[in-house]
Amino acid sequence: MEDQLIKIIIKGASGWGPSDMAYSDKLTIKSDGISYEKKPVIESEENPHVKWSYKTNSDKYQSLFHALGEQSHAFEKLPDEFVTDICPNQVKFYFENETLSFDTYFYHGVEQFVEMVKLMIPATEETPYCLPDEEPDDED
Repeated sequence: MEDQLIKIIIKGASGWGPSDMAYSDKLTIKSDGISYEKKPVIESEENPHVKWSYKTNSDKYQSLFHALGEQSHAFEKLPDEFVTDICPNQVKFYFENETLSFDTYFYHGVEQFVEMVKLMIPATEETPYCLPDEEPDDED
């Protein structure tokens, strides 16, 4: 990308299912920090409200952040999908002169992007719901 990356926002939602487990979530990544919020439709012990934010001036973090901008090209190549029982994740890249927006149900084809984002999440926090925690087990 020629333009400088300003931020990335990843939004997700639980999709179709029981309302007591429904939620929406948002992960915001900037050059100086990362924040996350999960808002349940009905807050409970099993479906809590989660919110965290971290600031940093780490060179390693900033290098990862700028490398994420290059990952927008991989999103351009994702195939169109239609799924009825889950909501797509919306990934927006904000550059100085443009915003690129992508909807994806699955992160197949952009695994490197997901792994880079996971490196930016503090070890004390769970993986955000809008990111896959691990590949599904197909050994059934």
